[in-house]
Amino acid sequence: MGSTCASNALPREHWLEILGLQKLSVKLALNAVLMLTSVSALAADRRITAREANGAVALSSSSMSIEVSHAYRVIETRSGTTARNIIIENLTGRSIIREGIRLRGAIDGFTLRNFRLEHSATPNHPPDLPEGIHIMSGRNFVLEKGQISDFQMIMAADRYWNGDGIATERGVTGVTIHDVTVEDNTDAGLDLKSSENFLDDVTAARNNRNFRFWSDVEAGTLRSIDPTKRGGTASSAHIQITGNNISPPKIHISRLIVRSATSKAPIFLIENGAATVVIDDYDIIAPKGTPVLIGGAAKVYWGNKGVPKL
Repeated sequence: MGSTCASNALPREHWLEILGLQKLSVKLALNAVLMLTSVSALAADRRITAREANGAVALSSSSMSIEVSHAYRVIETRSGTTARNIIIENLTGRSIIREGIRLRGAIDGFTLRNFRLEHSATPNHPPDLPEGIHIMSGRNFVLEKGQISDFQMIMAADRYWNGDGIATERGVTGVTIHDVTVEDNTDAGLDLKSSENFLDDVTAARNNRNFRFWSDVEAGTLRSIDPTKRGGTASSAHIQITGNNISPPKIHISRLIVRSATSKAPIFLIENGAATVVIDDYDIIAPKGTPVLIGGAAKVYWGNKGVPKL
């Protein structure tokens, strides 16, 4: 049994939809012992309703990989879902119409490992806001060893253009992102409103705002490459932080790597309030005159090297 490519999907079709699981440990792993349905069967209807079966639900493929194309969403959990310890490995989604993955409900434990999510070459129009991975609720998420690209949208010139690689909402707790590249999205590479965020070996390239942080972030190595504006009202930035004068977000980055060939987008753009940023070490190559910081309410500490001179 080889890998499956679910092609020519109808609009609003999901390759996998998890519906209303009640306190169920779900494992979506490609070599699991329990097989609820064969991958070849999914080629016919490209939809599975996961239900309890001895405490686990699984997909099986001898090729150790699953590829899906032309799905409206690749994976979705509904708002009434209660599930824990979901594991998805070796997943490729191509020519995605809306979102790669949308997670709702009471999710406790979700791991996505070895993945690639690519939007269709055609940008979306309202109201179909494109997102690579959209985490709307739950806790304890791990995204590692993956690539997300081309979640783009076209809107009126006087509007804010959306389209993120990874977006998390307020109320989500415990997000770990490791060894992930997010590139060529209309708005943010990563747009994190969640709490307890841990990032390392994360690269964001050619997004309008490569990183957008709304709350505390603890990071190892972050790479920001050539912020790229495609339209709309938002200015570009390597790292944009939405501040808060009551409880300012704290951003700690062990090593920041910045590369800009022509863009003079600021390294940090702080908006709407106070924030504290600590960078232990950095390696920045950017055009002469690139602003290091825009936003007067921020406290930025640059470690032993001091403020970069650009």
